[in-house]
Formats: sequence, C-alpha cells, structure tokens
Amino acid sequence: MVRKHLIGYEMNTILFCFDWNALTAIGTLLLAIVTVVTVCQNRYQLSELKRQREEDTRARIDCSIIEWHNCYFFKIQNVGRSLAYNIQLKFEGNPIVTNPYRSLTELLVELQNKKLMLSPGANIYFLLIPKEQSQLEWTNIDKKEWQSTESITGWINKNENEKIVLTGTYNDKYSIDIKMSIREFLANGSVNVMEPLAEIAESLSSNGEDEQTIQKSLYRISLNQNQSSKNNPS
Repeated sequence: MVRKHLIGYEMNTILFCFDWNALTAIGTLLLAIVTVVTVCQNRYQLSELKRQREEDTRARIDCSIIEWHNCYFFKIQNVGRSLAYNIQLKFEGNPIVTNPYRSLTELLVELQNKKLMLSPGANIYFLLIPKEQSQLEWTNIDKKEWQSTESITGWINKNENEKIVLTGTYNDKYSIDIKMSIREFLANGSVNVMEPLAEIAESLSSNGEDEQTIQKSLYRISLNQNQSSKNNPS
C-alpha cells in the first residue's frame, strides 16, 4: 500500500514539474512553421502559374531571311500573342558592313535609333540585297548605288554563310539575340511564300530619303511584275 502511494506521489511530482507552457510554445512554433511553408508554397505556385500565363501570351520577336523576286529580305515577325512595342533592333556582321549598297547598310544601322511596334502575327520587312541590279534601280543619283550583277553575285557567294547578328530589346524587358545566315534560310531549294510586295514597301516607312527611294524601287518591281503577268497570262 505504501509502495502504491509512493508511485502515485512520484507521478504527480513529474506531472507537476513538467513545463506545459514550453510544450504549448513548441506546438505553436511548429504550427507557425507549417503555416509559413504552406503560404510560401502557395505563393510560389501562384507565381509560377502567372509566369506560365505570361510566357504563353507574351510577344515574341523572330527574324528570318527570305527570298522573293530575286531579292533577299529580313522578315521581322511577332510570333507571340501580345503586342510587341518599343522594339529596338541592331544588325551586325560582315554582310551588313560590306553590303555593296551603302543605303541599305545605313537603313539597317539607323534602326538602332528607332522604336517599332508589331501586333500579334504582324510582319515588317527590310531589304538586305537584290540578286540583280535590274531588280532595284536607284533614283538617288548622289549615292551612285549601281552595282553589276556579277558584283552582287560575287558578294552573295562570299557572304551567304557569314553570320548576321540581330540583337535588341522589346516591351522594355525582353531581349533579342539571333544569329543567322543567308544560306541557313535558303538551303535545300526551299520556297518562301511572301505577302504582296506593296506591303513590304509600306513596312519600310521612314522619314529618310534613302528609304523613300527604296519604296519607289520596290513599287516599280511590283508594277513590272503586274505588267509581266498581263503580257504572259497563264
């Protein structure tokens, strides 16, 4: 009987000495940690979903080189699903620096000081070089831009594998870094289907006299092609 009394006394002493406040504090701390972890996970998941939506719907600028009517063009396209604004482009590389048509080089260099805008799916074109002089008769006599077809062909053969680097920014947060060559886009005899030439001429909108000359030349090509189609009906 005495032994049972002693055991009961010892148990009461242990329970009395146990710090229930400390146990409650530990439980509260663990609950707080679990809550913080859960909140962080939820925020991360929401942030990831938001980032995914932005990636799916954002603007995306792409560039390719296409051939049409014996001319090579840069085709800048917004392949994304949102408006691309404040587009600033910078073309570099040997084919840009050594282009025999200085007006075309100046046109591309001047793009660094301009801001463009493209709606989803919209394109803009910039002339790289004609394959034949007859395709682009310059009206600005001060520039004396005439080149023989042999000279142009030699330049193309020399530079068709040279890299052209396009860098820039758009939407004030996205960057452009594209490397390309004429041969990469025109390999294997691929055919590029392109919008009407008049649209290309309109896309070369600028205040510069050289671009106006280019527009006139492009429209002349278009008129010549229309006349050719009338004279040679299929």
